[in-house]
Amino acid sequence: HCTLELGSYIKDLSVVHSDLSSIVILDNSPGAYRSHPDNAIPIKSWFSDPGDTALLNLLPMLDALRFTADVRSVLSRNLHQHRLW
Repeated sequence: HCTLELGSYIKDLSVVHSDLSSIVILDNSPGAYRSHPDNAIPIKSWFSDPGDTALLNLLPMLDALRFTADVRSVLSRNLHQHRLW
């Protein structure tokens, strides 16, 4: 679900579930997850690159998040480091 705000679309994760401790958003646009930055995994844009492995590179982190009580405790640190997968 997207909401138009200040000329850009924002994805409202609370529509998915009210408890955001296990909700993750993977997006190439920081504006899209502006409402829930601590749930975000930033990723580089993909434009028909057959050599792109960004999603595969995320598998270890996504696997580890399965055992985390609150994904925000991990993802908020990752976002502030500005690492793009």
